[in-house]
Amino acid sequence: MRDIRRSGALRTGAMLALLALLCSCGDGFRELINPPGASVQQLKADDRGEWKVMLRLQNFSNVRTEFASIELDLYVGGVRAGRLRGKEAQVVEADSVEIVAFGLTPAAAAREALAASSVRTAGITYRLEGRLDTREPRGSYPLAHESRLAPVPGREGEYR
Repeated sequence: MRDIRRSGALRTGAMLALLALLCSCGDGFRELINPPGASVQQLKADDRGEWKVMLRLQNFSNVRTEFASIELDLYVGGVRAGRLRGKEAQVVEADSVEIVAFGLTPAAAAREALAASSVRTAGITYRLEGRLDTREPRGSYPLAHESRLAPVPGREGEYR
């Protein structure tokens, strides 16, 4: 019986020592500021040729980020479609995302690239190039992101 009590006491002592060691290692909360990101969440082309672009703003920092401006050129199928520009403040919480909508009148060549019959089944590549400026924490970050949009089944002119 003594051995069981002794081993329990040793285990408890070891756990307390480990806990004390872990608590003494850190010097508190550290702000980790990482460059934000952006990608196209959804693109929807209407019958008039106008596009609605849902942009996914990503905050990779462990503190909230307030975006001051967004200046991104959108390329679809290798063709410049236009510029996504936002000047109103957008807050994204720590390690989180927010979706921001942009209206876009695309260049004729980009509209044609998206309307190609092969795109309706296979999708299309896109690229974002430009900058994301933040007010808090203050920073200016160049962005270059490339990916692919796939057609949404049953929804004409919609890509994700």
